[in-house]
Formats: sequence, structure tokens, C-alpha cells
Amino acid sequence: MRSNHIKIQVFFAVLFWFSVILISLILSLKAEKKNRTEALLAGGRAFFQQAILTRAWNAKHGGVFVPITKETRPNPYLPLADRDLTTDTGVEYTKINPAFMTREISELAENSKGIKFHITSLRPLRPGNEPHLWEVESLKMFQNGQQEFSSFSDNESNFRYMAPLIVTKECLKCHEKQGYKEGDIRGGISVVIPVKPSTGSTTIWFSHVAVLLIGLLFICTSWRKLESKQVQLIKARKESEKANQAKSDFLANMSHEIRTPLNGIIGMTRLARDSHPEPQMQHYLKTIQTSSNSLLQLISDILDFSKIEANQLELESRPFSPGQTVENAVQTINILASEKRLRLTVDIRPDVPAAVSGDSFRLQQILLNLLSNAVKFTEKGGLTILVERLRNSTDPEWLKFTVQDTGKGISPDKLEHIFDHFSQEDSSVTRKYGGTGLGLAICRKLCQLMGGEIQVQSTLGKGSSFSVTLPFQYADSKKLTTEKLDSDIGKKSSLRFISCW
Repeated sequence: MRSNHIKIQVFFAVLFWFSVILISLILSLKAEKKNRTEALLAGGRAFFQQAILTRAWNAKHGGVFVPITKETRPNPYLPLADRDLTTDTGVEYTKINPAFMTREISELAENSKGIKFHITSLRPLRPGNEPHLWEVESLKMFQNGQQEFSSFSDNESNFRYMAPLIVTKECLKCHEKQGYKEGDIRGGISVVIPVKPSTGSTTIWFSHVAVLLIGLLFICTSWRKLESKQVQLIKARKESEKANQAKSDFLANMSHEIRTPLNGIIGMTRLARDSHPEPQMQHYLKTIQTSSNSLLQLISDILDFSKIEANQLELESRPFSPGQTVENAVQTINILASEKRLRLTVDIRPDVPAAVSGDSFRLQQILLNLLSNAVKFTEKGGLTILVERLRNSTDPEWLKFTVQDTGKGISPDKLEHIFDHFSQEDSSVTRKYGGTGLGLAICRKLCQLMGGEIQVQSTLGKGSSFSVTLPFQYADSKKLTTEKLDSDIGKKSSLRFISCW
């Protein structure tokens, strides 16, 4: 079960680590693409500005004359009388306007760096300036006020940038006849920049895969360590259980070995006291009997506590009379109460069932512990045991047993530890009253095993009240064959008093 729990934890750790790496990878790739896009956009703007400045310089001088060569031929779309001229030395020159110069620069850029310039418009004068489909969309956006356009194309192998061409005063020297006006948008210049494969993406992928593998290695190493520790814990637990079992067996055997001669001492002492010895001898025998009973009770408490701690205490369920069980406990403690001249009152409410099903022996053990403590710590006054049925409880039957005394009480700071094992209010209690501090701890353990609870209320100097609430199954009183029902209980009498003075 523990192994499966560790595997589930490892699975979620791996899943979490994969998620973290995946999210980091996606964010890093997005950031890298954003940076690359911003760099390409800056490059496109720079090339566009270069073309604009070149055109402005050309337009400022009314065109530029260059030698006619095989690569540079006269512009047929520039119908000027002084377009071509020949020098005295016979060299032929032709005038190039800004648009022609842009085309020439575009050819140079494409041949050297693969960057393409293209001057175009929705109504080009030159057929070679016909716009591509994406340029048509861009030109329409410029007409609507957009300042620039950029995007990737061809599976992100090219970056496209385009900005509008605005008619300046110098442009009118050549295009005023075509109806151009200063400030008009007459086409645009597009720039296509080839995109090289990004080394940044490869680095990001490599680094994330490396971190992922390191994380998985760490998780696997931790898993192996956890499995090793689990094996050690299982081994230690088995050894502990084996030691506990040996301890329980030892206590059970020793308890039996000690109880046998101790019961003989108690029995012989009782017989000796019944033979009416001399007063001094009677006193000695009484001391022997009291000490033997205390030792027997101590052995029983230790054995019960050991069984409870080892989960070896088994509860039985059989029909019994709650009233008779209370009476048995009261009769057992009656002698001690009489010796201290304490008033002992029993109050069994009329609605308490005549018979229920449960463990009467353990109930009587709880009541005897509470009653003996009440007698032990009460010097004057008395004690009361109240039995009542909790309302609206039929299946199961919840019964509440309350033992109240007028003793010394318990200080508030000791109440929260009163049910701890080997717990006494202080060391003077042990010296004066005796006891091991196991009684109330056993009571709480028994209540928990029986599905109930025990509570305490106490006022220092005025007394204490212990309440035990337990569930029982309803039983038919006709099934009670081993115990005699008290006639008053059967008649639902409300109060019974046993007074000892």
C-alpha cells in the first residue's frame, strides 16, 4: 500500500516536472520569436528608410545622370526631352528618377544579401510594379490609415515589411501631370528579408531537454531512496511488532504466573481474617489483603493497557442489564465508601432500557475505575452515579454514565492531561493515594474501542464529574439468563439510594 502511494507521488512529480518544463519551453520559444520578429522589423524599417532617403536625395536634384551600360538602360517610362545626353568625349548618359534608382538598389541588395525591395501601387505606371496579393492588402490598409505592415511568409522563411509612399514636393517635378498631390499616398515600398534558421530555438530546446533529464534523474534517485527507506521502515515495523508481541506475551505469562500465587495469598488472608484472630493479627492480615488487592489491580491494569496498545483487546457483545452492571460496581466499591463514611447515591432514570447488548465486563471496569477514584479523592460528602438515556437515540441506544464526587477536584492546567497514561496530578498524589496513573488512560481507551467517549468537568476544592457516553444495541430482557434483573429497574423506578455511613 505504501509502495503504491510512493508510485503515485512519483507519477505526479514527473507530471508536474514535465508541465513546468513544457510551460517554460513554450514561453521561451515565444520570447525568442518575439525578439527575432522585433529585430527583423527593425531591419525592415531601416531598409525602408534607406530607400526613402535615397529617393529624397534623387528627387532633390531632379534626377541623376548615370552612364548607359548593359545593366543600366534608359528608362522608357521617363518621357523627358533631356533624359539622355552624350558628352563631348562620346560617353552616353541617361537620367534616372527615384523609382528607377529604387529598382537598381533592390537588384544590388537582392544579389548581395537576398533582400528584395519592391516599389508598387494599386495603379502602377510600370507593369513590372504590379503589386503582389499581400501588397494589395497592405496598400488597402494604408488607404485606411495604417502606418505599416509586417508578417512572416513561406513557412517563416521570409519576413515581409511594407510602408506607404507619401508624395512630397520633389515628387511633383515628375508626377504632377499624373494628378499627384503633395501628401497623397501613392503606393508603397515592400521589403522581403530572408530569415535564417534560428540558433536560439535550438539552444532553448537543448537547454530545456537537459534540465528535464536532470529533473527526471533527481526524481528517480529520490524514488530509489524512498523505496530503500520504505524497506527499512517495513523491516523496522516488523521488528517493532515482533518486539511488542514478545512484550505482550511476556506480560501475559508473567501476569498469569504472578496472579496465581497472589490469588492464593489473597484467599488465605481472607480465610485467616474470617477465623477471628487477635486485633493486632487482624490488622496485619488486613494490611496484607489491601496490599495484595492493590498489586493485583496494578497487574490487571498493566496487562489491559498492554493489550489495548497492541490492539489485542477483544470486546464481546451479549445482552446485559445496565442497572445490574451499575449495582455490581457499586457493591464492589461500597465497603471502601463505608470505611470513609461517604454517602453513595445511585440514580437510574426511568427511560434507561432494562436490557442492552454490549460488553458489560468492560463497562463495569470503567465504572469501577471512576468510582474507586471518586472514593479515593473524596474525604467528606459523597459521590453519585447517574445513568440516563440520551434522547432521540434508538439504534444504537446511547447511554450516559456520570460519576460525581465532592472531593478535592482537579486544577484546570491538569485537566487536559488527566487521561494520559502514567499521569497523576502531581507526585504527592502518588505518595498519598497510590496508583500508577493508568486507570483513566484505560478508561479512555476502552471508551474509544466501544465507540464512545469520556469527558471530565472539575472545580478545584469542590469535586469532579466524569461522564461516559457509550452506544449499545437494544436487547430483549427475556434473553437475560445469567444475570438477575433488579426488580426496581424492571419497574422503571426513577431513583435508588444506597447510603453508607
